[in-house]
Amino acid sequence: MSRLSLPTLVGRRFAREGTRIIRSRFCLGVFLLLVQSVGLCAELVFSAPEDAPVQDISELVLREAYSSLGHQIRVERLPNARALIMANDGHFDGELSRVAAIQDEFKNLIRIPIAINVNEGYAF
Repeated sequence: MSRLSLPTLVGRRFAREGTRIIRSRFCLGVFLLLVQSVGLCAELVFSAPEDAPVQDISELVLREAYSSLGHQIRVERLPNARALIMANDGHFDGELSRVAAIQDEFKNLIRIPIAINVNEGYAF
């Protein structure tokens, strides 16, 4: 067993404390990033086509669902094509509701497979 001198023991003690400080600062940084990201998601913004009264039902359902999770939503109504393009380009957090096949053309819009509004058409 080798004898350690006083400077070596002091150096190891400071090294351990330095590692502890670095670890605690890292954990604090991760915590602050998580808190900040949660704060950034406080309001979600969805686009919806204007002059589409059926979207009012979807808005009410989503507003209630996100409210129960502690989030607020805002809906911006735009002309149909503009709403889709801007949502696909990332200007919004998503579209209020659309038909299932929309993701075939707009690849950045990921369909959530939970129906919030169902429309059925019949011809006589």
